Amino acid sequence: MPRAAERLGRRILKAVSLLELFPERGWQVREERYAGFREIVVKRFRILYRIDGHGVLIERIIHGSRNLGDIFSKDE
Repeated sequence: MPRAAERLGRRILKAVSLLELFPERGWQVREERYAGFREIVVKRFRILYRIDGHGVLIERIIHGSRNLGDIFSKDE
């Protein structure tokens, strides 16, 4: 695996692990359709998550250039 990919993977894992301690660290997703979702950004990647009664649920990790509506409409 290239070193850049390893560094990015480590950054993403660190950001996700911090959500366990600080779940409200991220901001609310700006797309109204996804009310209740929060996000943090690592490099160009959006980490989308929700806070539930048991902790943080990571919904998606997507590249920032991707259309959020296209990604979620495939699952609905």
